Amino acid sequence: MPINQTYKNTKNRCMLLAGVMISALAVQSCSSPEVPVHYYSLNTIQQTEGMMSENQQNTSVESNTTLSIQNIDMADFLKTGSLVMQVDSHQIQLSDQHRWADKLPRAIKVNLTKNLSKNKKNIQVVNKAQRTNKGLHYSVTVFFEQFTISEQQETVVSGSYSIHSINNENTIFFDIRQPLKNDGYNSAIQQYQQSLNELSSKIINDIAL
Repeated sequence: MPINQTYKNTKNRCMLLAGVMISALAVQSCSSPEVPVHYYSLNTIQQTEGMMSENQQNTSVESNTTLSIQNIDMADFLKTGSLVMQVDSHQIQLSDQHRWADKLPRAIKVNLTKNLSKNKKNIQVVNKAQRTNKGLHYSVTVFFEQFTISEQQETVVSGSYSIHSINNENTIFFDIRQPLKNDGYNSAIQQYQQSLNELSSKIINDIAL
């Protein structure tokens, strides 16, 4: 058989084999069930940024002290939208199937604003547009190093916050851990909410009036 004909037959067989392999992979891909993605909200639907509680509105007339959240920032791996688990002391796992429904920094800001508004120090929580030059104003920036579920079956919320006033700036570190009461991510969300409530209390207590 001529060399050219042998080469042509070999080439055709290779192309046929490649086509069969591609078809098999396509069938396998189509037959594989899709893994569902679950989304979790840190806050209830009624909570929106800038919403003032009844308690906050009642103190707005008589309070000369205001507080605003200037910025919420966090480690880069917390900004991916995935819920994060710490599998050992130097390894974390980002879940593709369990994700935040909203951007985490924004959701945390909404949560902290609501909790800070419940303070007993007669401090009015405002946003930037509501801020005035009257009275004493504090602004808070928060940085989260951890917002994770640890291998010890607990949520870890840690980082630092800075309280700024006209003549002073104070930075405080925090590490809040809550044991998981039940299995599953829903239990972790509840513990995150409890941790942010505790963080709000710490911020208010560290404001010197």
